[in-house]
Amino acid sequence: MKKIVFASIAVAALCSASAFAADLPRKAPVYKAVAAPLFNWTGFYAGVNVGYLWGSEDFDVAGVPGSISPRGFLFGVQSGYNWQFNSNWVVGIESDWDFGSVKKNDTFGAASLESKMKRTEFGTVRGRLGYAANDTLWYVTGGWAWYEQSLNATLAGVSAHDQDFHTGWVIGAGVEKAFAPNWTWKLEYLYADFDRGFYTLAPALGANLVVSDFKVSTVRFGVNYKFGDWFNKAPVSARY
Repeated sequence: MKKIVFASIAVAALCSASAFAADLPRKAPVYKAVAAPLFNWTGFYAGVNVGYLWGSEDFDVAGVPGSISPRGFLFGVQSGYNWQFNSNWVVGIESDWDFGSVKKNDTFGAASLESKMKRTEFGTVRGRLGYAANDTLWYVTGGWAWYEQSLNATLAGVSAHDQDFHTGWVIGAGVEKAFAPNWTWKLEYLYADFDRGFYTLAPALGANLVVSDFKVSTVRFGVNYKFGDWFNKAPVSARY
């Protein structure tokens, strides 16, 4: 009889303990919150661009002053390398080469000389300094620029042709933004100031054209492909 009583008490105790354990609050699971990946600007890139150029060019022919205002569309390529620091600052170097048909006709002076620029090549080698807000980079830029143009001139029905290579400095600013893994677009403005040029128009015209002041501005839109990893791997940021 005692064994039956003790067994009954043990069973009742076990049932009570199970019911109490079921009522205890359960430990909440641990979740890992991972920060969203950040765009990584460090690396090599290359791309294409299209833009518009305008400017002013003062010159004289045999002491007769004149000026032309070149303008037209350019197409080209660019490449460069960026270094991004932990503070979100980005330092880089970029080179580009553009070409196009930048034209301007002008008639000036008693001699009625008509000049026409037929072909233009424009390039730069620049440093870049920017601040990255994740996938958006705002930057300033500056460095060395070159400009080659082909010039036709006509005087009293007689035509002559020559071309010259100008060098100078360039400054500008722009914004670049990632729109897909490894892909960015950019919009920038550049201002360039070039040295004087010398175009030989003799013996056809019996004169030389000397460029004394040459400045151009460009606005360009470009697309770049970045080689390598496009994001920074973010560590676990929180637990709860």
